[in-house]
Amino acid sequence: MKKLKRILAVLTILAILAGINMCTFVSLAQSDAMQVIIGNAKARPGERIEVPINIKNVPENAVANIDFELQYDAELLEIIDIKPGDLVKSPSESFDYNVLDSEEIIVILYAEATGRGTESIKTDGVLCTIVLEVSKDAKPGTSRIKLVNLGGVADNTLREIYTEVIDGKVEIMEASAPAATPTPGSSETAKPTNAPTQDPGTGSSGTPQSTPKVTDSPKPSTTPNTTEQPVEDIPQSGAVGKHTPFLRGYPGGLFKPENNITRAEAAVIFAKLSGADENSAKNNSSISFKDLKDTHWAAWAIKYVTEEKLFGGYPDGTFMPDKIITRAEFATVTYKFLEKLGKIGEVPDVKVELKDIEGHWAKNYIETLVAKGYVKGYPDETFRPQASIKRSESVALINRSLERGPLNGAVLEFTDVPVNYWAYKDIAEGVIHHSYTIDEKGQEVMVEKLD
Repeated sequence: MKKLKRILAVLTILAILAGINMCTFVSLAQSDAMQVIIGNAKARPGERIEVPINIKNVPENAVANIDFELQYDAELLEIIDIKPGDLVKSPSESFDYNVLDSEEIIVILYAEATGRGTESIKTDGVLCTIVLEVSKDAKPGTSRIKLVNLGGVADNTLREIYTEVIDGKVEIMEASAPAATPTPGSSETAKPTNAPTQDPGTGSSGTPQSTPKVTDSPKPSTTPNTTEQPVEDIPQSGAVGKHTPFLRGYPGGLFKPENNITRAEAAVIFAKLSGADENSAKNNSSISFKDLKDTHWAAWAIKYVTEEKLFGGYPDGTFMPDKIITRAEFATVTYKFLEKLGKIGEVPDVKVELKDIEGHWAKNYIETLVAKGYVKGYPDETFRPQASIKRSESVALINRSLERGPLNGAVLEFTDVPVNYWAYKDIAEGVIHHSYTIDEKGQEVMVEKLD
């Protein structure tokens, strides 16, 4: 009936406007196509806002799959999170996204999880919401969020759905006053109070450039280093133990602390934490994935952590090594790693109030890590399990969970990690092979750098 009404409407328009040329007619006919509408928003420099992405004119056979890429200006806008909307019935199974900061690209993917169409998108509404923060240095003007690539769009019968994408924009207004830039929900006001262990990175995705983390960094005594058991006694150096590195920087003297971590990178981190390396974990494993070649730089680590049951592949037989790992996935691997070491122990009787993990497959893992103080939620009582995790955030989380660092007295040579960067000491702990001692304040202090 709906389709018939559309046909009659088009015929009526054609009869009335017989003089209109074909190009104009096509333009009118396309208004009945399914639309993906990127919202518009206004904000001042430093403010955090939400931009919804709506779907309109959903066809009768529903939407089973849709993926597209958007472009944004990374100098003006920082993508904090992308939250699935009400149209997504099983967010942890059907919805995913990736933010490629260096390419200024947002990739959004929806694929109905059951394979039977029972959870397909059947009505108009919000597909997802982009949470972003405007740069403090942004000048008044307009910053567009526009389509650069539309992938597959299919209904329940796997037929292609003709789709229009309407670009959105963020209108950047004049700052009202220098002291009014931070908003109640922004990283400027929330992160310091939410990070008693110098760990805003594991509970937030804000950038250090716009967050005064430095003022809160001198609190290393909250890290329970006094419970750390020495790995090795080195009396001649005055050290009580040593720590081996579990990650490294990039060529050119960079660490890229704000980059997201891929599944392959996370696999290497946990393989090294387990004491494995490329020589000890050969590629003769029986583990195999359709999208993983033995020539992949992280193949050894991926196979190792899969055999150790820290990671798992996807139902289609892939591992997706270059896919950005989510906060839920990273929390799950951390939990399994700690469990393997016998470090989970008794979970404190602490009430965890995170309103967006109910029913999520990683709920128990997340709640345990939060209860033990290894990771934090956001000020709005969310965890954002599907959000990505940055390199700086991941190293801080690992250090907290293993009761390592922050490492005092170390000097980093990365050009993109200044000494006042919030995670400077945590990064030093993760990349430097060192012997250490514990001072009278319970702080870990480097004695010497080891080869």
